[in-house]
Amino acid sequence: MEKTEKKNADKAPFSDPNDPRFDFLENDFLGFFEEWKRDILSRPGIFTDSYRSRMIVSHQALGAIQITVKSIVSAIRYMLSEAKAPSVGPRKFNQDPLEQYFSSVRKKQGDNRNPSLKAVLDTRLNIHAQSHVSVPSRKGNTEAEKRKDIEVVETPLLSKKVPRK
Repeated sequence: MEKTEKKNADKAPFSDPNDPRFDFLENDFLGFFEEWKRDILSRPGIFTDSYRSRMIVSHQALGAIQITVKSIVSAIRYMLSEAKAPSVGPRKFNQDPLEQYFSSVRKKQGDNRNPSLKAVLDTRLNIHAQSHVSVPSRKGNTEAEKRKDIEVVETPLLSKKVPRK
């Protein structure tokens, strides 16, 4: 029995600057958060401002969501119309490499929760020096960057004879 893969059309690359998914993101998705906010603010009952603010997504998170959605939609539309890209895959817009880098920095720092600038720079140098031999973590919510094959040269190194005293 052959296994048939079901493809989700919402995950397909964008190929049209007027894709209906853009309308969903900008109006329905972002509109949901605005409607949620309006509903909480107009909710009957005696609630303090502090309590009402805990009923909804923080204004910082809402701002970040709005910026992310509008930026990605604008960037994809630009690439499709102005840059003449045949298609744009939205999965390429992620910060996984950045998260993996800072995960490595935190790992190297150990339990130092307040590192100095020098400690961070030393850690950065250490990570850079070991980047070709380190293995990305399989834990977490990021996709590991594909490793390039490492060429191993097996010729012996020249040694310098040290005169005995």
